[in-house]
Amino acid sequence: MTLFNIHGAFELNYENRPGGRTLSFDRFWEDGSPASHLAGERGCYVFAVRNRSLTPIYVGKATKVI
Repeated sequence: MTLFNIHGAFELNYENRPGGRTLSFDRFWEDGSPASHLAGERGCYVFAVRNRSLTPIYVGKATKVI
């Protein structure tokens, strides 16, 4: 049986650009960030935007441990 541990939600910065906003991941994995302890972990991740509720915009998986 596979067990999943849920971490987050984490706030992401965004940049206003022509055509809309773009998420900025520049400091997301840096040492000292709230998610830095997950940088080398395997797993599934979901990025979502918060409007009235959370709307997933990207789902991916990490299979390599750094």
